[in-house]
Amino acid sequence: MIAPATLLELLKTPHKASRLKKIKLVCRSRWVRLPTEAKSEADEVVAEITRLHPEWLRTSKDLARQARLQNLWGYIKWQEARSDEDYLIAEARSNYQNEKEWMVRAQKEQQKAWRSDGYLRYPNEIAKAISQLPTFTPDPKHERLMISQGWRQGEPIEIWRTQAHMILMSVLFDNPPHTYFDWIGIYVDISALQNNHRAFGEMLLHEVEAARMRRNWLRWAVDFAQHAMKVGQGNPMDGQLSSYLYDANLFITRDKRFSDILNEVRQVSPCNFATTIYSHADEKGLIDEIKACITSAR
Repeated sequence: MIAPATLLELLKTPHKASRLKKIKLVCRSRWVRLPTEAKSEADEVVAEITRLHPEWLRTSKDLARQARLQNLWGYIKWQEARSDEDYLIAEARSNYQNEKEWMVRAQKEQQKAWRSDGYLRYPNEIAKAISQLPTFTPDPKHERLMISQGWRQGEPIEIWRTQAHMILMSVLFDNPPHTYFDWIGIYVDISALQNNHRAFGEMLLHEVEAARMRRNWLRWAVDFAQHAMKVGQGNPMDGQLSSYLYDANLFITRDKRFSDILNEVRQVSPCNFATTIYSHADEKGLIDEIKACITSAR
C-alpha cells in the first residue's frame, strides 16, 4: 500500500534519476493507493457528527465534490508525479513547510522544559506517561475564550482532545479552506457548523470517543511520544504516516526512533494498529527480511 503523503515526500528527492525511479515504482497501478490522511481523519469527524449531531448533515451528499476529490487524489496527483514537472516538486517541498517547522520548534522547546523537570526523558516511559496523563482544565485567564469554543466550565478535558479541537476549529473556521474542509463538506453542512460553532467545539472536547477518533488520537499520541526522543525534522512526516497504521497489518521501518515510539504507543492505543517491525538489514538483505516478516505475520 502507498500513501499520498509518501508520494509527496518522494517528490522532494533532490537527485532526478533517483526521484524518477522511486516515483515510477510507487505509481504502478497494482499498488493500493490509500486515501489522504486528511480524508481518513475527516471521515472520523463525519461519523461522530452523524452519531451525535445528525442535524448538521447535508440533506444529500455533495457528489460533485466527492468525485473531484477522489479523482484528484486517486488518479491525477499520481499521473502528474510521473511527469516530474518543476512546479510539482516545488509544491511538494513547500507543502505545509511553515507548519512543520513550527511543530519541530515547539517540540524542542517543550522537550527542553520537560527534561529540566525530569519528565519523559526515555522511550520506555512513553506508554506509562500517556496512560497517566492528567485531565486538563483551562487557566482562569483563558476560561472565557474556552467556554466560547465549547468547553463545559468546570469539566476537565482529556489532553488528546485539545489537539483535535485546536486543529479542526482552525481549519474549519479560521483559515482559508483546507482539505479537511473539503472532505467534511461532502457530508456536512458547513454553514450549520459555523452557526453551531460552540456546540461543535463542545462535541470535540467532551462527546467524541477516542476509539471512534482513533487516527486523530494516534496523531496526538505520536506527537506526544516524540518528545522522549531526539527531535528531528522528520517528526511531522512520522505523524502523518501514523494515521495510516490502522489500514495495515504490518509496518516495516528502518527508523529506529519511529519503531520504538509506535511499539510504546500501541500498548495504550484505544484500537489495535499495524504490527511495527524495525529493519536493520542492509540493501542486499532487505528483500529477504521483508519476505520473512510477511511470512511470520500470516
